[in-house]
Amino acid sequence: SLLSEKICIVQVAAATMVSLLAFNLQVLAFRRMEPSLWTNPLRWRKILTRNSNAKLSFRCQRNWDGRPISDTTIMHPHKDLGQQHWRKILTSGDTVIDATAGNGHDTLELVRQLSLCGGGHVFACDIQASALSSSQNLIRSNLEMTVTEASSTRWLCTPLGQSIDSSGPVEINWCRGCHGGLMLNHSENSVKLIVFNLGYLPGGDKTVVTRSDTTISALKNGCNILQAGGCVSVTCYPGHPEGEEEERSVVDFASMLPQRLYSVYWHQWINQRNARTGKRAPSLVLIQRV
Repeated sequence: SLLSEKICIVQVAAATMVSLLAFNLQVLAFRRMEPSLWTNPLRWRKILTRNSNAKLSFRCQRNWDGRPISDTTIMHPHKDLGQQHWRKILTSGDTVIDATAGNGHDTLELVRQLSLCGGGHVFACDIQASALSSSQNLIRSNLEMTVTEASSTRWLCTPLGQSIDSSGPVEINWCRGCHGGLMLNHSENSVKLIVFNLGYLPGGDKTVVTRSDTTISALKNGCNILQAGGCVSVTCYPGHPEGEEEERSVVDFASMLPQRLYSVYWHQWINQRNARTGKRAPSLVLIQRV
């Protein structure tokens, strides 16, 4: 009947208005929670999502050979797989080490993840002063937190005023020197996660590379300070001679660790090569203390 049709139209209109009102409320809440995302155009590509633990994570639009792909596609094993594992093991108050800070991308991710867990301590190390400077610039320009530079080597990163309840402060300690020596400054069972991104500094001097002898020394020292349930995450780059030797040394070292104390995983891409040189893609080694 005509009356029934009018009632149906009114119901549809009411439902539409409710949906629009709910959407506008979500937008307002989002703007209050993270105002920096609205004022910085570089962050428009970042999509704010909630994971199963009701924590926040930042995702960027992803492309493969010029084609958009889903977030479930594995693009970079040391990021897609390594960082997934980092998120699983980190808890409030943890201490983590970025043993090869480089341009700061791993340091930035570690600070974000630790803050979402409730806070903790990050030690970022590199042998090159230019690398530490690059890392610090990345933190200043991309971290969605308030950064207080207490000194040249100690920074305090605190959540924004309208941040998530579970977020906490993160202290960054900048250390210049060899990663092997940094491990000696920590006591046994004191570190939850140690991250190595081997090779040379992207955009820097390619003659300055990590070496097998110092890397294995750092891994040995790192395993001594690792907590039960902690992990050493190593990204290897076998695309250059020193990197190929270094990957072989890392895998040999990890394969000899006692299985009653460690669970070791080695991930390789078997059909991906550098488009320009044909060299092998990076691989990921996870050494987990059990």
